[in-house]
Amino acid sequence: MFDSVSEAVKNADIINCATRSEKSVFDHKDLQAHAHINGVGSYLPEMREIDTASIKHADTIVLDDLHGAMHEAGEFIQAEKDGHFDFNQATLLKDVTDKTASEGITIFKSVGAAYYDLAVTAGAYDVLKKS
Repeated sequence: MFDSVSEAVKNADIINCATRSEKSVFDHKDLQAHAHINGVGSYLPEMREIDTASIKHADTIVLDDLHGAMHEAGEFIQAEKDGHFDFNQATLLKDVTDKTASEGITIFKSVGAAYYDLAVTAGAYDVLKKS
């Protein structure tokens, strides 16, 4: 185990954030050059799991829902206001291919679009009907 968030992040290839934090939960300085970040917790404009420096320096950013992220993903809204991010630079989840990812820092931000929940539910229901 690690004694601090900093130590854990320094040793992580993948960082999963699932919090309601209003400030970033780790420091960009601690990221490995190839780290992947999943941000799935913050869902209000005032919430921030991922620091602006990580967003600014990410090589690839994937959003599950552009409209939702523009209204709910606080860390990205703030990064855009500060001039360090543009929502038009992000890749949408539906457009991801095997060539999307890069060698550097990558971020996936989900704001929890309900239509994904519906698709999974429909798929699970179809599987259950067949069994």
